[in-house]
Order: sequence, then C-alpha cells, then structure tokens
Amino acid sequence: MAKLLFLLLAAFMALVSGLPALQNPLAAPVKVASPGVVTPLPPQYFQSFGSQKVQITFGPFTVGNESPNGIYVKELPDATKPCTGSCYIYTHRAVLTYVNGTEAHINTGSMLKRSFISTNGRKDSVCTSQNEIAFLSANERLTYDLSRNGTATLGYLLPDASMDIYTEILNYNAAAEQYNLVLEFEFVPSTAAGFRHLTPYYLDSSGVCGPGMLTAPPNTPIFDTTMPGTYALPKSGLVWAVGGHLEDGGINLQLTGNGATLCASKAGYGETPSYVDFAGTPRISSMGLCFDVGNQTAGDQWSITGHYDLTQHPALPFGNNPAPVVAAIEAFVLH
Repeated sequence: MAKLLFLLLAAFMALVSGLPALQNPLAAPVKVASPGVVTPLPPQYFQSFGSQKVQITFGPFTVGNESPNGIYVKELPDATKPCTGSCYIYTHRAVLTYVNGTEAHINTGSMLKRSFISTNGRKDSVCTSQNEIAFLSANERLTYDLSRNGTATLGYLLPDASMDIYTEILNYNAAAEQYNLVLEFEFVPSTAAGFRHLTPYYLDSSGVCGPGMLTAPPNTPIFDTTMPGTYALPKSGLVWAVGGHLEDGGINLQLTGNGATLCASKAGYGETPSYVDFAGTPRISSMGLCFDVGNQTAGDQWSITGHYDLTQHPALPFGNNPAPVVAAIEAFVLH
C-alpha cells in the first residue's frame, strides 16, 4: 500500500504546480521547554582539552501520511543543550530514527527534510531580525566537522543562552509513524585554550530573511534558482567551511563572491540503498563540502545559485502540491 501511494503521488507531481512559500524556520516559537535524553559517547578529538561527545534524543513525534498537507513541522524551543553554559561545538550531525533506534530513511518511506538549530544568545548575521542559525541539517545527514578531523582548533561557540530546534519530517507510509530526532555534538569547554569561534552565515535562494523555499517554474524541468540581489559580507575573514543543501532534483549549487565561485557543492544520489525510494528512484544522499575557501573582504557581495534538472532526478511528492525548491548554504567564517 505504501509503495502504491508513493507511486500515485509521484505521478500527481508531474501534473501540478504552484506551492505557496513554507514557514520561515527563523520565526521565534512559543517558549515551552523541550527536554531531550542525553547519552554520552566517546569523543574522537581533543581529549586533552576535555572534549565531550553526546547524543540528544527528542521525541517521539507521531507523524501521519504526508498527503495532503505535505509536511510535519516540529518546533522545539528551549531545547536541551549539549553543554551547560557555553562550549565550542566542532562536530554536529542530525539523524531521524524510529523509536526502536534504527535510522529512518526514504527506503522505508521516511525523510528528515530539514532541521535548524538556532540560539537566543545572538542575532543572525544575515537575517539580523532573527536569532542566529547555528547549524542546518537535511536528509543527506551531513556531518559538520569544523575541526577537519581534529586538525584545527575551530568551532561554533554556543553561547550561554537557550537553544531552539526547528525540524521538518515527511512520512510516505500509509500509516502514521513515530520518530525521534537525534542530534550528535562533539565539543570542548568555552575555556579551551586556543579555540576560536566560527561565525555562521546561512543564505538561501529565497533571499535575506526570505521564506526559505520557492516553487519550481511550471513546465520547466531544467532551471536555476538564484537569490534576489546579493549579501554584503559585514566583516573580513577566512571562509573556513561551507556546506550546501538542495531539494531532490538539484544537481549542484554555487556560492559566489563578487561573481567568482567560492564553493561548488555537488549532490550525490542513491549512494546507499537507504537513499532509494519505494519506486526505485535514487534520492539525494550527499552534498559536497568546501574547506579553507579563502579570505573575503568586508563588503564582498555573496550570492547563491542552485542548478536543477528534474529530467535526471525527479522531485519528491509533497502532499497535493509540487515539491518546493531551494539552494541553501551555511558558511562558517573566522573573523
């Protein structure tokens, strides 16, 4: 039944267009504490600095079939943090699991569409009216290793303030499923000597403070989605790490500075069986990372472009609407 439903939705996708903009993940949720279960793990790096690694499990969340609404949104304000006070986070990964602990993937009808971590301790560098986005994750479950295998004493300094989580989940199974959102962090105390803070910059093709996702142009399977205008980098610094995100159908994305490519992130599809759906269609399974991109000067103009080809990789079914498109990056800059 689940496979038949997925195939019917995929066929319907080819016939419709006109999805309204989705909710802005930067919007401040109502403040109700969101406790998670913390499980210590052995850290990989920087043991001499007092490093720790933890897994924080939130849930379970009951998610019905994605048709007709398309998506399940869960906001976790004042969520359990990996550390007490402040700390330098140098690795992060977000995972969707079933309640039995196994990872939930598209081959079993489930998708971690997007997940954002933000902090109330700082305003965002790009959308200054909102809280700072610390990390973006999506279904490819990219591991952000800002230390580059423990070779650089760099990380994101999570401030001594509350942490919020915004996540989106898709369930293509006919019956409701129960899921957990599992976040992994490795970090050192904020007092670790020599560690430096990387400022995160989140940009996407909907523009500064935009809705996040847009609609593909109708009857145009090959297209680009480019942010309107540009973003002026406020301070000079070294662009240390850049991670990208595309929706299914995306081929690659580019971060440019003053018109020159700073990072080109290519999408991989179906690289493991977990990323092949009920219909046998490979889905996005990885996005390329760029490291040590180079120095940028205050005032340099940044832009984002995502390249889509739905003839190579069809979009996902998304309720009674066509799937949205986006090109998003998170760049970590050493100022």
